[in-house]
Amino acid sequence: MARLRAALRHHLPILALYALLALIIIGRNPLMLFTHFIGSDTGDTYEMARNIWWFTYAIRNGEPLYTQTFLGFPDGIDGRVLMTVPLQYFPMWLLAFVLPTQIAYNFVVLLYVALNGWAMYTLMRYLLAENSHVPAFVAGLVYMSFPVFQGHLAEGHAGLMVAWAAPLYILFALRLVDAKTGVWRWMALSCIFFYLSTTGHILQAIYVLIPVTVTLSLWQIWRGNWSGLIRIFVMGAISSGLMVALLLPALRSATTYSEEGGYVRYSIDFLTLATPSFFNPVVDSITDYPRAVLGTNLGEGAGYIGIVVGALILIGLMTQKRSRRWLLLATIAWVLALGSLLKVFDQPVQLQLGDYSTYIALPFAFVQNLPGFELARTPARFMFGFAIAIGVLAGYGTATLWRPNGRTRWAILGILLAFFLFENNVFWGMPLREANIPQAIEDLQNDDSARAIFNIPHEHLLAAKDALYLQTAHEKPLIAGQITRQTPVNPAKLDILQETLNPLLLRDAGADIVILHKQYAQSLGMLDELNTLARENLNAPIYEDDRFAIFRVPRNILNTPYELPREWAGTVNNQDSLSFYIARPTWVDVSSIVQANGRDIQLSLDDVLVHRGLDVESTNAQLSLYFPRGGYHTLTWQGLPQCPENFDNSVLQCLDLSHETTLTRIRLNETISAGYEDGIRLLAGDVRLTDTIEVRLHWEFTSPRSDLDVRFVHVVDTNNQIVAQLDTPLGEFDIGNTWAETIIFPTENLPKGDYLVQAGWYFNDGVTLRNYETIRAPFTAIGTITVE
Repeated sequence: MARLRAALRHHLPILALYALLALIIIGRNPLMLFTHFIGSDTGDTYEMARNIWWFTYAIRNGEPLYTQTFLGFPDGIDGRVLMTVPLQYFPMWLLAFVLPTQIAYNFVVLLYVALNGWAMYTLMRYLLAENSHVPAFVAGLVYMSFPVFQGHLAEGHAGLMVAWAAPLYILFALRLVDAKTGVWRWMALSCIFFYLSTTGHILQAIYVLIPVTVTLSLWQIWRGNWSGLIRIFVMGAISSGLMVALLLPALRSATTYSEEGGYVRYSIDFLTLATPSFFNPVVDSITDYPRAVLGTNLGEGAGYIGIVVGALILIGLMTQKRSRRWLLLATIAWVLALGSLLKVFDQPVQLQLGDYSTYIALPFAFVQNLPGFELARTPARFMFGFAIAIGVLAGYGTATLWRPNGRTRWAILGILLAFFLFENNVFWGMPLREANIPQAIEDLQNDDSARAIFNIPHEHLLAAKDALYLQTAHEKPLIAGQITRQTPVNPAKLDILQETLNPLLLRDAGADIVILHKQYAQSLGMLDELNTLARENLNAPIYEDDRFAIFRVPRNILNTPYELPREWAGTVNNQDSLSFYIARPTWVDVSSIVQANGRDIQLSLDDVLVHRGLDVESTNAQLSLYFPRGGYHTLTWQGLPQCPENFDNSVLQCLDLSHETTLTRIRLNETISAGYEDGIRLLAGDVRLTDTIEVRLHWEFTSPRSDLDVRFVHVVDTNNQIVAQLDTPLGEFDIGNTWAETIIFPTENLPKGDYLVQAGWYFNDGVTLRNYETIRAPFTAIGTITVE
């Protein structure tokens, strides 16, 4: 007990001093932290606040903690990914039971920042193994204030502030590799802090743990410490196994934590280490260089070392031999943080090789698509591992300077630290977000007639985050909403609800209130359109200010249910999509003239292949799609191969895809469906007699199909003789693909009488398809017609 009291007397003042320095880094009146969130207007702070609120609301009202019943109404969405990041929201949600959300959030993130400094202080004292309070303190300050932390704090990435576990993991791993006794104690502590390093953000396993553990292993190989290497391997295996076991219920959900693209945009510039923030008033008044390097990537891409820290690192490397091994961790982390392509002045470096141009690929390009690594779309976050190395190196340099006695060293230290805080401050006043919400939105909490709320424009990412924060006041379910980055709700549904604001569709979706986010609608050029549409369909707003307009969906009104549009046209590089609504089971005729300029074309329904054409200049596509139930859908024309996102017009021409498409809902006879044991299912088949025989077929493939399989359609007379037929291989299909087609047979040469239309498949059994009698040919009777 006495040892515990002594430890607290020593460490609590250090932690308090780091907390004071954290407030200095914030650079705001501390009283503002009672009424504002730390974070920028474009960050994730409001999203964080909503999830903090949800834990308190769910516990109070008996809702599930992780299944988000108040998002994606009425179905809810899977929120088990939150199980992977317990310290991203705890103890914030515990404090939120008794404190306003913004105070709970600000207090905990500042505590995490202070703990980061303290953890590095603790690691550095062990590394120096001497009376090293001041060098260790400087190492902690350099680590906790490194620009990568300031950038993510401003972006509302509170989970990434849980960086205090990583230095402690290193500390216990170092104790483990050299331990003569108590090996299993150090093994257990290493495993615990290995896991804790991921509890703020699961991907820190990639950004921090992999570079750090690889570095520790390489150190042991260099030393020839094979027992230490084995211990690290065993510790890593145990830690990984325990982490997988703990996260097993959420692993599938966690794979949705990624977002496509971003590998180049969210990597650091080659010049980042020598680039101070453009918010520094002195630097900004002298040169535009920082803006040219950092661009708009300040949140992810800041990584300035600075003059003071750079000098301390050089001193440490020249005078402390044991410091030099930390250059390996710094190098590994920095190279990975550069991402897939080398960037200079925020642009990939382009090389011209004769008539061709290319880019300089970096090591991360070789791993970015490996399992697990494909989630790490922000390689700049490898700078968290770099910050560990920089903090340690600065501590070694300070230890060298601190050895001479004399009072002047305190003055010199104070001047150096003041200059360090001056040049390394990223924002010069951390961005803050107001916590206030209009009273009219809070009053919706008592409106029992409001089942759910639809926020528009739904496609604006910042409007979606604001909508999440508003939920903490009105406490009503949202039609959309997300846990990370974007909503999983069907975008076709959201598009149609917003395009029409049809009261019948809104009420059917459960939306009794519509909130228009005016500033975001204005930024998309949609404010006048949405405002007019809302007033026409939903009447005057029940509340309006400069930020929001709140509309109540009328109940006693006769509206025509919205049906699909009939005309759709576009000219695009890669793809064009249309969202539409079908009220009941039906067939939809798709008639389209497509010009693909030699590219292949593909038509998808709800991201599932339904039709394709090969290397077409121009084609007239006629097909029918069957919808077994009503709902919201998306139809997409796509040109293949896809045009690259960035291409040089001087050496690469990307030809447009243009189309003019007509959609028509039709009612046909009773639809036929059938299944085949060979992995093909006829979702729907129908036949109609007009001037021609029109056969509509919609197939689904539940197993891969070969291009040797032949689909046949036969018109058979009463004597069972084929009078018309179309036998065609449709190509290769993967599991889950579908195929829709409309087949036309002329009738002018058919005698009067009754005919049966059959459809089926010839399956290849290892013989030539010409020998039809040796091939199984299951078929389905689609329907009968009478030619008069």
